Amino acid sequence: MNTSFIKDLICPFCGSGLGLDEVYEADQEEVFYGVVRCSCSLFPIINGILVLRESSISDRVIQKLKQGRMQEAVVVLTGSDFLARIGRFLKFEQNKLFNWFRTTYERRQSRNFSAKISRNDFIRTIRTLKWGIWGEYVINRFVSDSYIGALPILAIIAEDTERLLDIACGLGHLSYYIRIKNPKCQITCLDRNFISLFLSQIFFDLKANHINLELNFPLPFKKEYFSSVICSDALHYFYSKRLFAQEVNRILKKDGISGLIHLHNARVHTGKGKPLKAEEYTVLFEEDGWHMNLLPEKELIRNMLWRNCISFPSLFPLEDIRNSLNISLILAKDKNWLKKNIKPDDIVFLSNQTSLMFNPLYQVQNNNSKHIYLKRKKLSPHYKKENINTFDYFPERLELNRNDLNDTAKIFELLKKFIVIQVPKRYVGPNSPYRIN
Repeated sequence: MNTSFIKDLICPFCGSGLGLDEVYEADQEEVFYGVVRCSCSLFPIINGILVLRESSISDRVIQKLKQGRMQEAVVVLTGSDFLARIGRFLKFEQNKLFNWFRTTYERRQSRNFSAKISRNDFIRTIRTLKWGIWGEYVINRFVSDSYIGALPILAIIAEDTERLLDIACGLGHLSYYIRIKNPKCQITCLDRNFISLFLSQIFFDLKANHINLELNFPLPFKKEYFSSVICSDALHYFYSKRLFAQEVNRILKKDGISGLIHLHNARVHTGKGKPLKAEEYTVLFEEDGWHMNLLPEKELIRNMLWRNCISFPSLFPLEDIRNSLNISLILAKDKNWLKKNIKPDDIVFLSNQTSLMFNPLYQVQNNNSKHIYLKRKKLSPHYKKENINTFDYFPERLELNRNDLNDTAKIFELLKKFIVIQVPKRYVGPNSPYRIN
């Protein structure tokens, strides 16, 4: 967490400015472990992540920091401290015997958790955590509907943005695209789930500021602070959508742009959350003077994968939008943003900052001297339902010539088809059959 960035923040609870109170571990201007103070509270910084929570959990974390038990503080925030939660429920928090068991457990868990992280790549770590459907989602996010459908929007946003906020960033897959597309962009990632931010810090190398905050509170930023805001697969879960719209309007610069991506359409989507009908999302922003473009995600994906062309930002027929399972909404105060053109070759590109791997939807048979064989895995019914547009695109089986992996032009063609993808260096291990370089 950058010290100059901390000075620009405001408390989401009392509105006062934030400032450093204690620093326990830092490297020049980057604080890894410390405490931030405002007029109403103290907030911990853990592994460079600012935790903006008003709760006994934050107090417990700060206590761990003062004792020099950094990894135990991580355990408390990752939700691994089920004994602490039992203690609060049964009101045992002042019981000496209970607290002895609790402290012993936290120390053991911190050693186990650190060992899992240090020796594994991202995919193995997620599998070790046994996250089920959520784990399947984050491992395959780079080839999902919500990611591929976002790329035309992200490519336009990344082109000129100086300071970007990724709200409900999850592990940071979309921010990673922004980072490799525009290395100079200052990125801030915000999410309610601490462990997602923690793993993002370790595995995605975003060089971003990370903030842990419940997303039904005001955002901790000054007026007109960001040149762009993105939010993917999340707004339909927010309780106060109007507050979100007001906050985006407040923190975005007058010439800024916002991309609200993979919004569930209440007319046809039966998943979790509290989605709105497609056209109702625009009502949230009508009072704030936005120029808006509502896009059916299915068409964006088809244009990317099947037609190799991008009709964005053309206006789509209202009936297509109303009947789309998921939609995306582009918002800009300057309508020139919505007139920009984008070409497929400007969206998918080869970066030397990344690793290359085979699409994780496939099993890889890599023991033949001349060919590599890919066979699509069995995936959960939930994944197929949520990714209906991309799942049908990828064939059941593929046979690749091994020599093609040494040909830049052919690698680029595989990238455009998402048979090969670009990922962070620690996303997949060096000895994995999925790893290409």
